[in-house]
Amino acid sequence: MRDHISELRIEPIAREHERASFDCGKAPLNDYLYRHARQNDKKKISKTFVAVSNNNRVLGYYSLCTASIEFEELPEGIRKQLSPAALIAKLAVDESLCRQGLGARLLIDALQRIVSASSEIGIKAILVDTIGDEALEFYRHFEFIELPGQHLKLFLPIETIQQLF
Repeated sequence: MRDHISELRIEPIAREHERASFDCGKAPLNDYLYRHARQNDKKKISKTFVAVSNNNRVLGYYSLCTASIEFEELPEGIRKQLSPAALIAKLAVDESLCRQGLGARLLIDALQRIVSASSEIGIKAILVDTIGDEALEFYRHFEFIELPGQHLKLFLPIETIQQLF
């Protein structure tokens, strides 16, 4: 099935993408895709990218926007090093493709876009707000670090990603 994942296109959300059948099992993430992703994209609040099949059915997505990290939120050793950030505001995969590598592919695509943007604008870190322990473990697997005292909020310094790409 992983070959099927590699055949999916990841592209900016558009009217022709079929979103109605998407179901990741998390109502807030489904609702965002159905009701807010395109509007937020048009208003430049966030940018959403979708993984679509040949028939334009959305099977996964992520949204990016800007953010900042308050110095007090950071671990003591790196407080002076981070502030402007990119936020992976949403990342979800249709239940039909869970645990088949699409989440990782979407995350890598998002990180590549952020690293590319960081060569043009100031980005020192990538933030994620998870909605549960399963998502928390997913990001930890990719070396995201929990912000002290904020169990479901993680970050990754941009330098860590730049070394990979």
